[in-house]
Amino acid sequence: MILLDLGQAAAKLHCSERWLADNLRSGRFPAKKIGRKWMLSDDDIATILQICSVNKSSAFCADSSNSAATLSSMTKTSLRRLQQSTSAQGRFIGTAGLREP
Repeated sequence: MILLDLGQAAAKLHCSERWLADNLRSGRFPAKKIGRKWMLSDDDIATILQICSVNKSSAFCADSSNSAATLSSMTKTSLRRLQQSTSAQGRFIGTAGLREP
């Protein structure tokens, strides 16, 4: 197993070291801390890429298990735009049951 330090992992992910470190500290991404340094394996890099990948079909389809959570985190304007863009296709699942902020 090859371990990369924070700088090497950031270069491999094409992101800044600060952004990667912030996400590692928050627990969003997997990694190992050896002493005071973050170390990431190839499996950690693959997991980070999977977490950050955009899958449009799972976010906005009616059969998605997390679609209500996705919609509840959207602003009113984003919801309106999504409804306008998908209403002709009949894929919008609506905002029924979501509370107003």
